[in-house]
Amino acid sequence: FCLSRGLGDVYKRQLLAMRLMREHCEAGGGALAVVHDLNLVEGFFDDVVALREGEVMASGEVSEVLGEGMLEELYGAPIRAARDGARRVWTLTP
Repeated sequence: FCLSRGLGDVYKRQLLAMRLMREHCEAGGGALAVVHDLNLVEGFFDDVVALREGEVMASGEVSEVLGEGMLEELYGAPIRAARDGARRVWTLTP
């Protein structure tokens, strides 16, 4: 898997923003972000609110909300988690 230079730069900026938000929260601050990449959500956030068409479908700790059943209902498509070391990596399946 190889990112083009442009996509690699975007991904690096996303990771930097996530790290800065996480550090801010660990120092006692708070942060609110709209994120569509489940892999970023699980790696950087403690709590999540899952929305579909503006309606709250679930909210709570990331580990409780991000389950295959909820995500399939949320996205309307099969989604599976695979392990990559200590974390899950989410993929839509055809």
